[in-house]
Parts: sequence; structure tokens; C-alpha cells
Amino acid sequence: MIKLCFISWFKRKKLIIVLRNSVKKQINIEELVPGDIIFVKAGDFVPADIRIIDNQFVLINESALTGENEPVLKDDGVNDSENLVLGDQKNIAFMSTIIMEGKMQGVVFGTGKDSQIGKIATNITESKKQKTPLEKKVIRLTTIIGIISLILGSILFILAWFIRDYLSENIRSWNKLLLIAVSAAISIIPESLTIIVKICLMVATKKMARKNVLIKNPKSIETLGNINVICSDKTGTLTQNKMSVDKVFCNFEEFEINEIEYNEKNKEFFDCISLCSDAIIAKNKIGSPTELATIEFASK
Repeated sequence: MIKLCFISWFKRKKLIIVLRNSVKKQINIEELVPGDIIFVKAGDFVPADIRIIDNQFVLINESALTGENEPVLKDDGVNDSENLVLGDQKNIAFMSTIIMEGKMQGVVFGTGKDSQIGKIATNITESKKQKTPLEKKVIRLTTIIGIISLILGSILFILAWFIRDYLSENIRSWNKLLLIAVSAAISIIPESLTIIVKICLMVATKKMARKNVLIKNPKSIETLGNINVICSDKTGTLTQNKMSVDKVFCNFEEFEINEIEYNEKNKEFFDCISLCSDAIIAKNKIGSPTELATIEFASK
């Protein structure tokens, strides 16, 4: 998600207006440094972490960073609170978030890896792959089997050495006895353990598919079996994060959308819901969900 966000950001706009030496000029966003004062407006991506110093009713969509769908109203006030989560830092605009409404200017204090989105990307790339509970149990089982086979092989070799006089002359030598002990120890190890585990996981995956659950990695089956509670974000996960117009209430009457047609009688109605909105639905949808829904309804 972070990579796609960066790609779409670079494709949309590579230049930013900055104030340097009391002169406004456009520079490439890659040339931004901490201390630059930048100017951004509705429809722009925030090119770096900035401290807002002036704004005009700025609403920013921070879903790429916090996962919250609702746009956040920003301000240029001073916040003395400590240990605030990202969503509560109202006077900060974060890199790769998009401005839905208004315009603002701010001071850059974090770029690239020093920004919040950069820190997340760094943590993802540098995070170590953890073993699943199933892998841990299989490793523990194979370790125990290996130790047992080693102990039994050693006992067999010692016993055979003491009773070698009663054995056939072909196997009395120590190297022949060692070979027999090693062979016996290896025979204890189940060679089909890996195949059995995979078959069990495939059967479990099939059962989950019957319940409309798609499993990308079969090893996740056993991990899912150890879960008691799943905490999931609703918007964009369980729902599609979309709003649409189903009914229209006008002049104290309620209408179904298929009952409304564009004509001279209701021209003013469509003009009102179209002209009073700042939403854009051309290429990239920009605006509040409510305004986007009304504009899409009017365009149809």
C-alpha cells in the first residue's frame, strides 16, 4: 500500500511551491529540506511532514497513514500535550496524505525516511520474519525426535559393543557396529512428517474455503486456530468505503432515484447539488464521501 501511495504521488505532482529567501518558487519535491515553507491546496498530496502555520479550513485524508477514513480537520494552533497518537496531532500534516478541502502553508520538518510514513516503510522492510506456532511446534517435535534417536543409537552401540563376542564375525568391528547404530537412529526419524503436515494443512484450507474463507498461506491455518478475538477495522475492510444516493427528499416529498429525471422542472435541484460542491470525480475522486455521492448521482 505504501509503495502504491508513493507511486501515485510522484505521478500526480512532482513540483511544489516553496518560500525561499522571501521568494515563492516551484521546486521538485525531492529537493525539499527541513525548514522549507511550502504551500499546498485541495487535491495535493502532502510532500513531507509539515507543521501547519496557516490554514483555511483544511481537511486531510490520513487513511494511508492511520487507516481512518474520515477526513481530519487541521488547525495551526499550539498543542502542548505529550505522547499524542498520529490521529490527534491536529497541527501536523503528514507525508503522502491528501488534502480534501482548503489550503494551507507549513514548515517542513520531516522528509523521506525521517517522515512518519518513511518510518513505517523502514520498519516493514527491516522487520524479521517470525515463525508461526505450527513451525515452532514442528521444530520442537523434530528436535525431540532427533535427541531421542541420538540417545537410542548410542545405547544400541554400547550394548552391541559389550555383546560383540556373541555376534557374527562380519559385524564385530567397531565401525560396523557404529554403522548399525547410526542406521537404527536414522530409521526412528519420520521421513514423511513434512508431507503429513502439508496434507493436513491442505485439508484444513479446503474446509475453510467451504466457509468462504480464502487462505493465502496454508501455515496461517494453524495460526488462525490460536486466535480467540479478531479486531478489524470496519471501513474499507468489512465495507467498501463508498456512499451512494438511494432516495431523494425534496419539497417535503420522497422519491426513488429511478423516479427522478433531468428536465426543466427539476433543473434547479440538480444545479444546487452540483454547484455547491467542491468534489471532483474526473480521474481521481477528491472530496468528502457525501459530496462525492451527490455529484455522482447528479452526473448519472
